[in-house]
Amino acid sequence: MKKDDLVKNIKRLCTLKGINLRDMELALEFSPGLISRWTRMSPSFDKIIKVAEYLDVSLDALVSGQSEKNGTDFIERLYKKTDEKKIEWLLCEAKNPFSYPINELKELKNLKSVCSYCKYKDGFFILACALDKEEGIEDISLYLLPDKRKKPIRYEIDGDELLPLYDLIQKNIMWEEDKVGAEQLVDSFMKDECL
Repeated sequence: MKKDDLVKNIKRLCTLKGINLRDMELALEFSPGLISRWTRMSPSFDKIIKVAEYLDVSLDALVSGQSEKNGTDFIERLYKKTDEKKIEWLLCEAKNPFSYPINELKELKNLKSVCSYCKYKDGFFILACALDKEEGIEDISLYLLPDKRKKPIRYEIDGDELLPLYDLIQKNIMWEEDKVGAEQLVDSFMKDECL
């Protein structure tokens, strides 16, 4: 990585977060202008870690400048494809193997859980939400399951970024009534002589 890129990433992140570079240097007890001088000299690793912690980003996001944007882009794309109805989310049932995230969230306290999943190629995206009756959403997480035989992996992203996707999924799943389909189901059941 070029030293110029690191300094540009730090300045960009400061701008995005509304942080003044000089104020950050003072707070971290760096000499004034030190970060700008990193274009000419190599910074020590401990100073890079301090900057990452101060900006509340991963080292990868600080060094590459891409990690956080890619996470947001991924969620935005999931939202867009859900809104366009190009991907379909389904509610998990109690016997469904995807109930693992629900059980993990339920351990937090006595919560109601909502879990939905979306198949993509051979894997699944799983959105698990723990609801407190009085306070609303307690926790929301996105899990990735590349293979049904494996344990879901929690996708590291701030839960607040998942709320619009959760709301859209709930709107699409829970509030679309199929009265004709319901009537056909009852008729089919009533006419079934095998029962």
